[in-house]
Amino acid sequence: MSQNLTDSGALTDDFEEVEVIEPERVVIREGDLSFESTESESVTLHTEIYPQISSGSEVEWIVEDADIVYVDPDGTVTPLRAGQTTIKAVLTGTVMDEINVTVGGSGEGHVHNLILINETKPTCCSTGNIAYWHCEECGLNFKDEAGSEVLQSVVKAIDPDNHAGGTEIRNAAAATAETDGYTGDVYCLGCGQMIRKGEVIGRLTDDDQSGAEVPDGENPDKTDPGISSGSDEFGKTQADSVKTGDLSSYYLCLALLLTSAGIITTVLSGRKRIKR
Repeated sequence: MSQNLTDSGALTDDFEEVEVIEPERVVIREGDLSFESTESESVTLHTEIYPQISSGSEVEWIVEDADIVYVDPDGTVTPLRAGQTTIKAVLTGTVMDEINVTVGGSGEGHVHNLILINETKPTCCSTGNIAYWHCEECGLNFKDEAGSEVLQSVVKAIDPDNHAGGTEIRNAAAATAETDGYTGDVYCLGCGQMIRKGEVIGRLTDDDQSGAEVPDGENPDKTDPGISSGSDEFGKTQADSVKTGDLSSYYLCLALLLTSAGIITTVLSGRKRIKR
């Protein structure tokens, strides 16, 4: 990009067209490979793209027989079983190179010792993995227990919505008569992200303050601490004090009982006289 000065004195940007040069040829530098046995060390392949200034894409590795060798996305070849196969380095449908690969040894080759790796869910601060079968001897990962398909990746990306590590409340403040309060924001301790925003608490009103808890050491009734709220100045409770209304009821009940007793006595005396 270049800048030009116009007649009015303003600067303008001129964008130069960039020529895209397509790759014409790709070459696998190592050439044909030969492994003595399935126990041989892995070999990493490298490519050269021509013309070298071309805007080539990433190379895709294709194995004719995946039971004999395994090639990861970086071009690392691992022998699996004795035999012969081919490996292709492909840029486009027409730009590619091919090499022959031979693995020596017995025809049975490597026998995978597979163990199941259970699925692990990703969290906000760590990746997870799918369920897969792992060979402890060659280090390859497979889709099933039969080892029918090699997996290039078993990783699950971080899940920003699956928070782990606990939470804490920040920026909380109590409401007063002069200022609003705040419930506080909830933060994830795993990733430090705010999960939930808090809410404003309105200022305290007169009713709120009158109903507020009394601090320790204060007497809300303004009474002598030595005298209970239900007692008189001599320490006697109101339940122990005899009220005038209570005495009147007592005398009325006593009078009714005496009257009833007199009536019963008179009736019994009358019956005795009749019998005689």
